[in-house]
Amino acid sequence: MNIKLAIITGLALFLLFGMVSTASADVVIVANAEAGVDSIGKSDLEKIMLGKKKKWDNGTKIKIAILKEGDTHESFTKDFTGKTASQFKSYWKKLVFTGEGIQPKSFKTEEDLVAYVAKTKGAVGYISSSTAADGVTTVAVQ
Repeated sequence: MNIKLAIITGLALFLLFGMVSTASADVVIVANAEAGVDSIGKSDLEKIMLGKKKKWDNGTKIKIAILKEGDTHESFTKDFTGKTASQFKSYWKKLVFTGEGIQPKSFKTEEDLVAYVAKTKGAVGYISSSTAADGVTTVAVQ
């Protein structure tokens, strides 16, 4: 009886910690204030992040900022591009190789991404909801 209880307890703990480690991060879209956008449709965001839409409605050139890795990057690519992080990376490699796109600027930290977006006209990126978004516009996704 004790062995069954130990196995059930161990399985329950494994499932609990497994769910915590794979939980998706809450992603916030941020843009440079000069982009002139405070909300965007999910399909437009996908087009932007896949290099299919290259200018904001006000004519400013879009400059994409992404994270190199991590939970926020994984959640973003899955939820807003329909791709895994690996597929997203391969997609952009192909665009760059064929001359159809310019590799997005990538950052190791969310703070560095925010700093880039804040100072770069037309820039857009994403961060976790727990990261300070000082100097950028938070963009609502509809």
